[in-house]
Amino acid sequence: MDYEALRIKLEKNEIAGAILDVFSEEPIKPESKLWHTPNLVITPHISCDSEGNYIELCLGIFFKNLKLFIENKELTNQVDKKLGY
Repeated sequence: MDYEALRIKLEKNEIAGAILDVFSEEPIKPESKLWHTPNLVITPHISCDSEGNYIELCLGIFFKNLKLFIENKELTNQVDKKLGY
């Protein structure tokens, strides 16, 4: 994948948008221009999404974090800015 070519095409509006989940090198460096590219969505790579319980697990994490947020406590599964993911 030529990430730089994609970034340029997105910035010139030659491509309407893109969603990227996996990168050749992870984590993406904090200084990467991809983080600030318009119309680019970067999602965390999740290799455990099964039809059986994926939504249930995601909602469980969401509601747990919502409760922690309301209680002004530290959230689970936060991005570690030093690691970049």
